[in-house]
Amino acid sequence: MENILKYAIEEENRLKRYKDRIDVYLKKAPKGKLRINKRKGTVEYFHLKEKGDSNGKYIRKNNRALAEALAEKSYCESVKTLIDTKLKVIQKFIETYPKETIDDVWEKLSADRRSLVKPVRLSDKEYICRWEAETYEKKTFAEDDRSNYYTEKGERVRSKSEVIIANLLYMMGIPYRYECVLAINGRKIYPDFTILDIKRRRVIYLEHFGMMDDAEYAKKAVKKISQFILNNICPGDNLICTFETSDHTLDTREVRKLLNMALGISEF
Repeated sequence: MENILKYAIEEENRLKRYKDRIDVYLKKAPKGKLRINKRKGTVEYFHLKEKGDSNGKYIRKNNRALAEALAEKSYCESVKTLIDTKLKVIQKFIETYPKETIDDVWEKLSADRRSLVKPVRLSDKEYICRWEAETYEKKTFAEDDRSNYYTEKGERVRSKSEVIIANLLYMMGIPYRYECVLAINGRKIYPDFTILDIKRRRVIYLEHFGMMDDAEYAKKAVKKISQFILNNICPGDNLICTFETSDHTLDTREVRKLLNMALGISEF
């Protein structure tokens, strides 16, 4: 499903939620309309209860809540009218928008024909395959490093928490690289995980900080995050940070939520 169609469906659902909330309010709203009159710098409110009533009954100052409710009702009715118009346009668009994607056109080609064609856009599947096939420089393990942690993919990592994160990425079908080199200011660093963001055709990074109750470690963690930010790798955009202390161990629910938010994956 192309992004524009997905956005249209999300917008349709969002507008329907607004409409449902407005409908609930309008059922409880007072009958009639509000007329506002300004006389000698003073604002007066009148309650028009019946059709054809152009004057209405004066609303006393101690009954301002009635004026507010009538004003809110009028506003909600206007919003509802606009929402109904938008929904008609969106629903018509969804009905008539071709479901076939550019990727589908490529996938329908035979292997022989594909070999002759340069695709307008690589399919997600092909894009992932090419990215995963690329070789990259990894951080090496020291000869005296006795850590013996392995992921479901058979990769060696440096901690139990990294095993958990790697296995979660693997289970969610998210392509990643472990400790892939990244050059920042002419210096090589190795983020824990370099993750492929399929939707935006970019990479994001995940750094796990596992000993945040160690003062010296925490100081280095803050410095590293600051270094990322100064090089346009920012939490909430293209950097995910996870943390642990002796009292708060890694929670896969939190990691999953962070991944879903960063990659635009629907949780439902």
